Amino acid sequence: MIRHISRTAFSLFACLTLTQASSQLYIKTVAGSGYNGTRGDGGPALCAGVPNPTGVCIDPTGNIYIASVNSIRRVDATTGIITTIAGTGANSFTGDGGLAINGSMFSPQGTALGFNGNFYIADVQNQRIRVLTTTLPQPPVISKVAVTINPELPCRGSTVTFEAVVQNAGTGQTYQWYVNDNPVGPNSATFSTADVNDGDLVKCVFSSDQCTGPEEVTSNEVSVVYGSVTAPTVGISSTAAKVCPGETITLTASVQNGSDVSYQWYMNDGAVGDGTSQFTYTPVNSEDRVRCDVSLTGCAGGVISTETVNTGVYVVPVVSITPQEATVPPGTVVQLSANATGDLQSYSWISAEPLSNSTSLNAVTSPVINSHPVIFVGETADGCVVSDTMNIFVFIKMIMPNAFTPNRDGNNDIFRIPPNVKFTLKEFAIFDRWGKKVFATADITRGWTGENAVNGTYVYLITGEIDGQKTTFKGTVVLSR
Repeated sequence: MIRHISRTAFSLFACLTLTQASSQLYIKTVAGSGYNGTRGDGGPALCAGVPNPTGVCIDPTGNIYIASVNSIRRVDATTGIITTIAGTGANSFTGDGGLAINGSMFSPQGTALGFNGNFYIADVQNQRIRVLTTTLPQPPVISKVAVTINPELPCRGSTVTFEAVVQNAGTGQTYQWYVNDNPVGPNSATFSTADVNDGDLVKCVFSSDQCTGPEEVTSNEVSVVYGSVTAPTVGISSTAAKVCPGETITLTASVQNGSDVSYQWYMNDGAVGDGTSQFTYTPVNSEDRVRCDVSLTGCAGGVISTETVNTGVYVVPVVSITPQEATVPPGTVVQLSANATGDLQSYSWISAEPLSNSTSLNAVTSPVINSHPVIFVGETADGCVVSDTMNIFVFIKMIMPNAFTPNRDGNNDIFRIPPNVKFTLKEFAIFDRWGKKVFATADITRGWTGENAVNGTYVYLITGEIDGQKTTFKGTVVLSR
């Protein structure tokens, strides 16, 4: 039974927690006859059976609400009549979304009256908090979806992107886009199109599986409003699609109807360039993929990518001359042969001394006089020039003079290694009669002038290499002024 404790000027308007106790409190029964069974609905509460009451709450008008044996019962404050307002008495879970009297609970224990007039129940064995309300409950909604538009004020003719932002998404997600209630677009969180008009309404219906079962939620509707500016366009051009090795290509990004433009170039998906509208580079690959991402402000602000263009370098043949080097005595005729790994449209030889067959792959020198290079030059059908160089060294025997007269008359003033001698010099040194070094050089073009030296006989020592072999020349020279 439900009993009532009171003292003078004490009344209950909500769930009671007694925080003050004194000897002037009195007790009485307000509901229940002591019968251990459910009976008495429609009659006086004092005559009814209220078995195992586990929760009680009082509304502002004094009506009493009692949780008892899988049901909620109400005692009218004016008439004292008790009625069941929720629960069938069965210990199960049914009835959500329908009339409370037809629903079932399992061991309701706590009750509370909300400020909004709803009545809340702790349905303990069903592991739920349930609510009694005077309005028809809507199915539970866990997910939320909101649609945004980018850009917010698009240019006419430009692409508009809509994005569905979902909170608390379940599994098995699907997206259905609508324009003016007509289904469009992909099953995706984003929908991009240029086929919308001023005033069109765009929304997204999002579906997923939640713990409560399949759920479908509808987003807000976004109205399309175009700006008054024409949509910007971007283009890309290049000075050439392919160039010869070592040459450069310049690409230019052009923008129409755009403002506050910035540029980011990409080659083979890697960022390149200096942020300007042009990008110049020397290709090393036969094919590169180049584009420019243009960032704009205004009604179609954002990033617009140019088309991707293919640029690169022509593949050219490699040419080589046989032999690469020839060391011969004066008057020798040298046979030359050029080889190419691919086709050449034209070719020729370049030499300081006469050649025979200078427009063929095989050339012959005239009897050589001096050391000099010979160059083979070829040109491909694409206009690329390839070349190779060989060197002819005319060998002159190392014959050093045995005397010199450094009197500054222009004749025989310097003692030096003869020109055109094929020799890698390590050191050219001069010693006096007492073994003192009076001159030294590693430069084969320099010689001894005899400065500050007296007349007499001196020893020279030349060290170095000929054809990779260490060689030493030694002898004497007379200085006479």
